[in-house]
Amino acid sequence: MKPKTRELFVQQHSRLALRCSELHDRLESRPEVKIETAHAIEDLGAAVDGLEADLDVTRHADPMSYRAAVDKQLRSWRSRTDWLRLQGVLASMEVRDDLDDVGNRLSHARAGVLVELREAAGDTKHLVTDVRDDVEAILVDIRHAVERAADALMDSTKD
Repeated sequence: MKPKTRELFVQQHSRLALRCSELHDRLESRPEVKIETAHAIEDLGAAVDGLEADLDVTRHADPMSYRAAVDKQLRSWRSRTDWLRLQGVLASMEVRDDLDDVGNRLSHARAGVLVELREAAGDTKHLVTDVRDDVEAILVDIRHAVERAADALMDSTKD
């Protein structure tokens, strides 16, 4: 391996190792994040693509080969980021659908509660009206009873 080619490879390797270390630290700092098998395979595939690109650079030190290897790696990472964006959009659509469903159920529950409250209010109004009518009738009966009692007392005092 030529010294210039070796230097390019070492620099690229150092950058990749540093980036992998940063990503690993970020994932470790989030205990809720779990890398599933499918994601691990894709990550491994991307790493293999990167290593192949690095090997291509070491085999062919000319700028065009290096550019082709870098382009290949960029395409790999672009496809990965596109996939992640798609997953994000799909997840947000799923959350939106779930929230819409919850909102619809809440609206139906609210409408049912309003109907029950209106019926209860109507029943209460009729109940209060009936109780008032009954109280008025009782008061009339009490007034008549008091008047009869007063008349009876008046009649007995005249005798």
